[in-house]
Amino acid sequence: KPLLNGTLAPAGMTMQDDLAFAHRNIFQHPNVGPFIGKQLIQKLVTSEPSPAYVARVTAVFNDNGAGQRGDLKAVVRAILLDAEARGARKIDPAYGKLVEPVLYMTGIARAAAARSDGVYFRLQSQSLGQFVFYPASVFNYYPFDYVVPGTPLLGPEFGIQTSTTAINRANFANGLLFANGIAPDPTVYGATGTRLDLGRYQALAADAPALVELLDRDLLGGTMPAAMRSAIVTAVNAVAATDSLNRARNALYLVVTSPHYQVQR
Repeated sequence: KPLLNGTLAPAGMTMQDDLAFAHRNIFQHPNVGPFIGKQLIQKLVTSEPSPAYVARVTAVFNDNGAGQRGDLKAVVRAILLDAEARGARKIDPAYGKLVEPVLYMTGIARAAAARSDGVYFRLQSQSLGQFVFYPASVFNYYPFDYVVPGTPLLGPEFGIQTSTTAINRANFANGLLFANGIAPDPTVYGATGTRLDLGRYQALAADAPALVELLDRDLLGGTMPAAMRSAIVTAVNAVAATDSLNRARNALYLVVTSPHYQVQR
């Protein structure tokens, strides 16, 4: 059988050996490194990596320094430690990636110390355009080469971001944070529902600047702009100092619905 790069698969092999030979042939193709490297960069760092960034990651895919091809541990290390992932380019307006719906939800859940059976989150994922376990096609929930409308920039996750799903993100955050827990779904056997524990934030709620500082560290990696910090402090102080729960809820809601949280940089 003729395969890529003029390679011929020998006759008479078993079906299993035939398939393994074809996989090895594809794996050796020079396009594999750039293709996988770019997609991993898009998932982990930024939707629009420079050609030089992709080339550096491809070089590690081709050879991890010990003559091994396809060492994904080395590839991920190269992606995350690259100057383009950690350097000054982070302030470029074209840098970063829209956080996809499932990661948006789980990020909030972790910050809020949620205990959940997952039923609520799975159902909510549908309204955000990423219905868990039911992608629109075998290729993913969104196209890897999607271009953000009105720009020349790649933004795969924007393929499922519409005016409706954008509003639904805010509605999800509001419904989760301001509800006193999500009751178990009676149609799901063994369901336990979803409950949050905001005690960590309530402990600082009387001190609005300290509360916002903690949220900045937890959710934005210390990158909150001064204007945003000031606005959230003002909003928190508009709630009675004795109402620690709603002060914490308001602050958390304002952070997670901001573009600074929804666009990973």
